[in-house]
Amino acid sequence: IMGAPAEYFGFYSTFLRLVARFRPDTIEEYMLKLMPHRTTANGVFGFKAHYDHIQFMALTGVLNRLNKMQVIAVEHRDHLAQAVSHARALQTGQWDSLNKNRRAEPAYNADFIRWSTNHLEQQRSGRKAFFEQHNVMPVMVDYDALAADPAGIAAQIIAQANVPHKPVTPVNVPLLERQADTINAEWIARFKEESGTS
Repeated sequence: IMGAPAEYFGFYSTFLRLVARFRPDTIEEYMLKLMPHRTTANGVFGFKAHYDHIQFMALTGVLNRLNKMQVIAVEHRDHLAQAVSHARALQTGQWDSLNKNRRAEPAYNADFIRWSTNHLEQQRSGRKAFFEQHNVMPVMVDYDALAADPAGIAAQIIAQANVPHKPVTPVNVPLLERQADTINAEWIARFKEESGTS
């Protein structure tokens, strides 16, 4: 009932696979082919986007084609933990728990963690400015709460977003798992020690 949200506008991964599949000549044609395939029976089209994806969507006019857009924003309270996970995923190519193929083994690098920290802060600031500029009032979701209770948080989002739906047969979808582990904890502790933060 919430569309089939994926990173349809992220320049790589899902976007490139779908461009190869649909073979559009323009972004308009991409949208015309994408929407029927990824809209659920209740008329909802959902997508996942980081701030750089939103910039691409704004520049190409995609945002103007999406009416009645409701935004669900996931917030990470622990910015350092998020930066460590980001730095690690950049090295390994493992962006979620469903992908078991590693491009490389992760190695601690303080400069890389600092870069990820700055990059993610730019994403947060850009997203906030976009919300303010376009008078977007997102449904705010805490990352830790979502990781702890995905079904409960999903039910709250559906209620808050006022999504039209009838009772549906549940679909078994592999649940994403939090990827942070002892390596992340070690990197966080080491980074804090080296930078003199608590």
